[in-house]
Amino acid sequence: MEESEYDANRRIDKAYISPSLPDFHDKAVKVRIASKAFQSPDDYVFGTIKGEVVLMHAEGTKKYIKAKFLEDM
Repeated sequence: MEESEYDANRRIDKAYISPSLPDFHDKAVKVRIASKAFQSPDDYVFGTIKGEVVLMHAEGTKKYIKAKFLEDM
C-alpha cells in the first residue's frame, strides 16, 4: 500500500486527535479518531518485481496507528 500525501507528512513526534464526530452508524454516538506515526528501524514490505510479488527488507520506514474512541455522554 502506498503512503498518501496526508500520511507521509505526519510528524513522528506528535499524536493527532480529531474533533468530536458523529458515528457512521448511530448519529447520536460521538467518536474521536486518534492517530500516531512513528519511525520503524526495520520492516518487511511486499513489492512487485517483473510481475512477481516479492517480500523485501526495508529500512527506516514509517508506521501508522489509528484508533476510534467512543465519547461518554
